[in-house]
Amino acid sequence: MSLIKERNQEKLFVVVALVMLVAWEVFVKFFASIPILHLIVTFQLDKFFHVIGGAFLAGVFLLLSRNLQLLQTLLLVLVFAVFFEVLEFLFDGEVIDFFYNRPDLWVGDLVGDIIAGLAGAVLYWKATLGRKKVTQA
Repeated sequence: MSLIKERNQEKLFVVVALVMLVAWEVFVKFFASIPILHLIVTFQLDKFFHVIGGAFLAGVFLLLSRNLQLLQTLLLVLVFAVFFEVLEFLFDGEVIDFFYNRPDLWVGDLVGDIIAGLAGAVLYWKATLGRKKVTQA
């Protein structure tokens, strides 16, 4: 596959992932009923979107620099994931309530969110750069 076609597919993925993430946030914040939110929390359905978020971040970083190794990509995703979680903790009232009411569950959810994001980054990296390194060897 040509480099231009690969780059266009990667850009398309980043755009589609961003649209999915924004749509999820809008749905959860403005349209999801209490029973739906309970279902999301009970089955941790948000982890799917954390995987997409990690893949999105990896996609952005790899579009900016094709020379990133897997560990560098993971470190960048980790930094941004922690930054986002801090912002969420500081400015999202529901997250603050969750922390004060159930700090044990909040810590577990936080760790799970970050692990899911890192998993998404690994999947994206393997699907793009990891595959290319194997075929070039």
